[in-house]
Amino acid sequence: MIFWIINRYSDLKIALLVGVLYLILIVGSLSLHEFGHAYIAYKNGDPTAKLNGRMTVNPMAHLDLIGMLMLVLIGFGFAKPVPVNMGNFQKRRNLFFVAVAGVSINLILAIIFSFLCILCYRFAPPSGMSAAEIFGDVFFLGTLLNLALIVFNLLPIFPLDGFRVVESFASYRNKFVEFMRKYGTFILLGLIVWGVVIQRICEYYPSSAYILQYFDILGFVINFLANTVAGWLFRLWGLFL
Repeated sequence: MIFWIINRYSDLKIALLVGVLYLILIVGSLSLHEFGHAYIAYKNGDPTAKLNGRMTVNPMAHLDLIGMLMLVLIGFGFAKPVPVNMGNFQKRRNLFFVAVAGVSINLILAIIFSFLCILCYRFAPPSGMSAAEIFGDVFFLGTLLNLALIVFNLLPIFPLDGFRVVESFASYRNKFVEFMRKYGTFILLGLIVWGVVIQRICEYYPSSAYILQYFDILGFVINFLANTVAGWLFRLWGLFL
Protein backbone atom coordinates (compact mmCIF):
# COMPACT_ATOMS: atom_id res chain seq x y z
CA MET A 1 0.00 0.00 0.00
CA ILE A 2 2.90 2.36 0.70
CA PHE A 3 4.16 1.91 -2.86
CA TRP A 4 0.62 2.55 -4.20
CA ILE A 5 0.49 5.83 -2.28
CA ILE A 6 3.98 6.90 -3.44
CA ASN A 7 3.18 6.13 -7.07
CA ARG A 8 -0.22 7.80 -6.83
CA TYR A 9 0.91 11.24 -5.65
CA SER A 10 3.68 13.43 -6.98
CA ASP A 11 3.24 15.85 -4.06
CA LEU A 12 5.12 14.45 -1.07
CA LYS A 13 2.92 16.33 1.42
CA ILE A 14 -0.25 14.79 0.02
CA ALA A 15 1.34 11.34 -0.04
CA LEU A 16 2.35 11.78 3.60
CA LEU A 17 -1.16 12.92 4.54
CA VAL A 18 -2.76 9.93 2.83
CA GLY A 19 -0.22 7.63 4.47
CA VAL A 20 -1.04 8.99 7.93
CA LEU A 21 -4.80 8.72 7.35
CA TYR A 22 -4.36 5.18 6.05
CA LEU A 23 -2.29 4.32 9.13
CA ILE A 24 -5.15 5.57 11.31
CA LEU A 25 -7.56 3.30 9.41
CA ILE A 26 -5.19 0.34 9.91
CA VAL A 27 -4.94 0.94 13.64
CA GLY A 28 -8.69 1.47 14.00
CA SER A 29 -9.61 -1.58 11.91
CA LEU A 30 -7.26 -3.89 13.82
CA SER A 31 -8.43 -2.56 17.19
CA LEU A 32 -12.12 -2.99 16.34
CA HIS A 33 -11.40 -6.48 15.00
CA GLU A 34 -9.84 -7.57 18.29
CA PHE A 35 -12.48 -5.78 20.36
CA GLY A 36 -15.11 -7.80 18.50
CA HIS A 37 -13.45 -11.05 19.57
CA ALA A 38 -13.18 -9.91 23.20
CA TYR A 39 -16.75 -8.62 23.39
CA ILE A 40 -18.39 -11.71 21.90
CA ALA A 41 -16.23 -13.97 24.10
CA TYR A 42 -17.40 -12.02 27.15
CA LYS A 43 -21.03 -12.26 26.05
CA ASN A 44 -20.61 -16.02 25.69
CA GLY A 45 -19.32 -16.42 29.22
CA ASP A 46 -15.55 -15.98 28.88
CA PRO A 47 -14.20 -12.90 30.74
CA THR A 48 -10.53 -13.73 29.98
CA ALA A 49 -10.04 -10.97 27.41
CA LYS A 50 -11.82 -8.40 29.57
CA LEU A 51 -9.72 -9.30 32.61
CA ASN A 52 -6.60 -8.88 30.46
CA GLY A 53 -7.67 -5.40 29.36
CA ARG A 54 -8.46 -6.46 25.80
CA MET A 55 -12.17 -5.62 25.69
CA THR A 56 -11.43 -2.09 24.54
CA VAL A 57 -11.02 -0.11 21.33
CA ASN A 58 -7.79 1.41 22.67
CA PRO A 59 -5.18 0.54 20.00
CA MET A 60 -2.37 0.25 22.55
CA ALA A 61 -4.04 -2.86 24.00
CA HIS A 62 -4.13 -4.70 20.68
CA LEU A 63 -1.29 -3.66 18.39
CA ASP A 64 1.59 -5.95 17.55
CA LEU A 65 4.60 -4.10 16.11
CA ILE A 66 5.66 -6.83 13.68
CA GLY A 67 2.10 -7.44 12.51
CA MET A 68 1.59 -3.72 12.02
CA LEU A 69 4.76 -3.34 9.94
CA MET A 70 3.76 -6.32 7.80
CA LEU A 71 0.34 -4.83 7.14
CA VAL A 72 1.81 -1.48 6.09
CA LEU A 73 4.63 -2.91 3.96
CA ILE A 74 3.20 -6.04 2.33
CA GLY A 75 -0.57 -5.55 2.62
CA PHE A 76 -1.55 -7.97 5.37
CA GLY A 77 -0.63 -8.50 9.00
CA PHE A 78 -2.08 -9.04 12.43
CA ALA A 79 -2.70 -7.69 15.93
CA LYS A 80 -2.08 -9.48 19.23
CA PRO A 81 -4.53 -12.41 19.44
CA VAL A 82 -7.25 -12.01 22.06
CA PRO A 83 -6.90 -14.65 24.83
CA VAL A 84 -9.85 -17.03 24.90
CA ASN A 85 -10.57 -19.78 27.44
CA MET A 86 -12.86 -22.32 25.79
CA GLY A 87 -13.52 -23.89 29.19
CA ASN A 88 -15.73 -20.90 30.03
CA PHE A 89 -18.07 -21.55 27.12
CA GLN A 90 -21.25 -23.53 27.75
CA LYS A 91 -20.97 -24.98 24.25
CA ARG A 92 -17.92 -25.58 22.08
CA ARG A 93 -19.76 -23.96 19.17
CA ASN A 94 -19.60 -20.61 21.00
CA LEU A 95 -16.03 -20.45 19.73
CA PHE A 96 -17.44 -20.06 16.22
CA PHE A 97 -19.19 -16.79 17.11
CA VAL A 98 -16.04 -15.48 18.78
CA ALA A 99 -13.96 -16.45 15.73
CA VAL A 100 -16.17 -14.67 13.19
CA ALA A 101 -16.77 -11.58 15.35
CA GLY A 102 -13.61 -9.85 14.17
CA VAL A 103 -14.13 -10.39 10.44
CA SER A 104 -17.80 -9.40 10.82
CA ILE A 105 -16.65 -5.99 12.02
CA ASN A 106 -14.18 -5.80 9.12
CA LEU A 107 -17.03 -6.53 6.71
CA ILE A 108 -19.13 -3.74 8.20
CA LEU A 109 -16.17 -1.36 7.93
CA ALA A 110 -15.54 -2.41 4.31
CA ILE A 111 -19.18 -1.68 3.43
CA ILE A 112 -19.04 1.74 5.13
CA PHE A 113 -15.68 2.69 3.61
CA SER A 114 -16.74 1.61 0.11
CA PHE A 115 -19.84 3.81 0.38
CA LEU A 116 -17.77 6.79 1.59
CA CYS A 117 -15.23 6.14 -1.18
CA ILE A 118 -17.82 6.34 -3.97
CA LEU A 119 -19.48 9.34 -2.28
CA CYS A 120 -16.18 11.24 -2.16
CA TYR A 121 -15.36 10.44 -5.78
CA ARG A 122 -18.80 11.68 -6.83
CA PHE A 123 -18.07 15.08 -5.26
CA ALA A 124 -14.49 15.28 -6.58
CA PRO A 125 -13.95 17.81 -9.41
CA PRO A 126 -13.06 16.33 -12.82
CA SER A 127 -9.52 17.72 -12.75
CA GLY A 128 -6.94 18.51 -10.11
CA MET A 129 -6.29 16.90 -6.74
CA SER A 130 -9.06 17.81 -4.28
CA ALA A 131 -9.87 16.96 -0.66
CA ALA A 132 -12.77 14.80 -1.87
CA GLU A 133 -10.46 12.74 -4.09
CA ILE A 134 -7.85 12.40 -1.35
CA PHE A 135 -10.41 11.10 1.15
CA GLY A 136 -11.87 8.92 -1.59
CA ASP A 137 -8.45 7.31 -2.01
CA VAL A 138 -8.15 6.82 1.77
CA PHE A 139 -11.54 5.10 1.95
CA PHE A 140 -10.61 3.05 -1.13
CA LEU A 141 -7.53 1.78 0.71
CA GLY A 142 -9.63 1.24 3.83
CA THR A 143 -12.05 -0.92 1.87
CA LEU A 144 -9.28 -3.10 0.47
CA LEU A 145 -7.59 -3.25 3.86
CA ASN A 146 -10.64 -4.62 5.65
CA LEU A 147 -11.48 -7.08 2.89
CA ALA A 148 -7.87 -8.30 2.93
CA LEU A 149 -8.11 -8.74 6.72
CA ILE A 150 -11.23 -10.84 6.24
CA VAL A 151 -9.62 -13.15 3.68
CA PHE A 152 -6.36 -13.42 5.63
CA ASN A 153 -8.03 -14.12 8.97
CA LEU A 154 -10.41 -16.73 7.53
CA LEU A 155 -7.57 -18.92 6.28
CA PRO A 156 -7.85 -22.23 8.21
CA ILE A 157 -4.32 -21.94 9.57
CA PHE A 158 -3.46 -21.70 13.26
CA PRO A 159 -3.63 -19.15 14.93
CA LEU A 160 -5.97 -17.34 12.52
CA ASP A 161 -9.73 -17.03 12.94
CA GLY A 162 -10.39 -19.51 10.16
CA PHE A 163 -8.67 -22.19 12.22
CA ARG A 164 -10.91 -21.31 15.18
CA VAL A 165 -13.95 -21.75 12.95
CA VAL A 166 -12.77 -25.24 11.97
CA GLU A 167 -11.88 -26.00 15.59
CA SER A 168 -15.35 -25.02 16.79
CA PHE A 169 -16.93 -27.76 14.67
CA ALA A 170 -14.19 -30.39 14.84
CA SER A 171 -13.70 -33.06 17.47
CA TYR A 172 -11.04 -32.65 20.13
CA ARG A 173 -8.82 -35.30 18.46
CA ASN A 174 -9.29 -34.10 14.91
CA LYS A 175 -6.07 -34.78 12.97
CA PHE A 176 -6.20 -31.49 11.05
CA VAL A 177 -6.65 -29.48 14.25
CA GLU A 178 -3.78 -31.28 15.95
CA PHE A 179 -1.53 -30.82 12.91
CA MET A 180 -2.31 -27.11 12.66
CA ARG A 181 -1.72 -26.55 16.36
CA LYS A 182 1.77 -27.99 15.94
CA TYR A 183 2.79 -26.59 12.57
CA GLY A 184 0.28 -23.86 11.64
CA THR A 185 2.43 -20.96 12.80
CA PHE A 186 5.40 -22.23 10.79
CA ILE A 187 3.22 -22.75 7.70
CA LEU A 188 1.84 -19.23 7.98
CA LEU A 189 5.26 -17.66 8.44
CA GLY A 190 6.59 -19.71 5.54
CA LEU A 191 3.84 -18.49 3.22
CA ILE A 192 4.45 -14.90 4.28
CA VAL A 193 8.22 -15.09 3.78
CA TRP A 194 7.73 -16.84 0.44
CA GLY A 195 5.36 -14.06 -0.64
CA VAL A 196 7.89 -11.38 0.30
CA VAL A 197 10.60 -13.19 -1.69
CA ILE A 198 8.34 -13.39 -4.76
CA GLN A 199 7.49 -9.68 -4.47
CA ARG A 200 11.17 -8.75 -4.35
CA ILE A 201 11.91 -10.91 -7.41
CA CYS A 202 9.04 -9.24 -9.27
CA GLU A 203 10.53 -5.84 -8.48
CA TYR A 204 13.91 -6.82 -9.96
CA TYR A 205 12.40 -8.70 -12.93
CA PRO A 206 9.17 -6.83 -13.75
CA SER A 207 8.89 -8.63 -17.09
CA SER A 208 8.29 -11.87 -15.18
CA ALA A 209 5.88 -10.36 -12.64
CA TYR A 210 2.76 -11.55 -14.48
CA ILE A 211 3.82 -15.18 -14.12
CA LEU A 212 5.61 -14.98 -10.76
CA GLN A 213 2.64 -13.39 -8.98
CA TYR A 214 0.82 -16.74 -9.14
CA PHE A 215 3.60 -18.38 -7.13
CA ASP A 216 2.80 -16.08 -4.20
CA ILE A 217 -0.14 -18.24 -3.20
CA LEU A 218 -1.11 -16.33 -0.06
CA GLY A 219 -0.78 -12.89 -1.61
CA PHE A 220 -2.58 -13.92 -4.79
CA VAL A 221 -5.57 -15.36 -2.92
CA ILE A 222 -5.86 -12.34 -0.61
CA ASN A 223 -5.50 -9.76 -3.40
CA PHE A 224 -7.79 -11.58 -5.81
CA LEU A 225 -10.65 -12.06 -3.34
CA ALA A 226 -10.29 -8.63 -1.72
CA ASN A 227 -10.27 -6.82 -5.07
CA THR A 228 -13.16 -8.92 -6.39
CA VAL A 229 -15.42 -8.18 -3.42
CA ALA A 230 -14.33 -4.52 -3.44
CA GLY A 231 -15.37 -4.31 -7.08
CA TRP A 232 -18.81 -5.68 -6.20
CA LEU A 233 -19.22 -3.13 -3.39
CA PHE A 234 -18.13 -0.18 -5.54
CA ARG A 235 -20.48 -1.21 -8.35
CA LEU A 236 -23.31 -1.64 -5.84
CA TRP A 237 -22.93 1.85 -4.39
CA GLY A 238 -22.42 3.22 -7.90
CA LEU A 239 -26.00 2.20 -8.68
CA PHE A 240 -27.34 4.50 -5.96
CA LEU A 241 -24.93 7.45 -6.04
